Amino acid sequence: MRERAVRGRAVVKSPLSAGVPQAIPGVPACPAALNPATWMLEISSPGEEARMGEQRALACCMCAAPPHSQGAADAHRASHRAGADFADEYLKSALFQHNEELVARLSEPKAGAQALAFTRGYAHGWKTQFKELLQ
Repeated sequence: MRERAVRGRAVVKSPLSAGVPQAIPGVPACPAALNPATWMLEISSPGEEARMGEQRALACCMCAAPPHSQGAADAHRASHRAGADFADEYLKSALFQHNEELVARLSEPKAGAQALAFTRGYAHGWKTQFKELLQ
């Protein structure tokens, strides 16, 4: 990580950089040479989301089959045209479940742990803070 930071490359660590978007049908894989943040911006653009929605509709067996009722078929096709809903996919992922369990576990203090205590009830003035930054 430090080596990347020294060279100036931004590293993205978020739920979406962990493979969740790539698990959605029609989402292209992140090329190895591309910054994951750039890739996420590219695949979440309106044009790319529409393209992915059309690909999902073409791959869907329900969309290819003759509709049972025109209204239901139109609603189903519209769900594909909406594109990829990354937030919804994350909420359904194992990664989300893992993160929720981790937050719950880490939110409980260890046995015998003491609460945080501060010697001052307020922050130092801006001049003091500025001097500390210069050191």
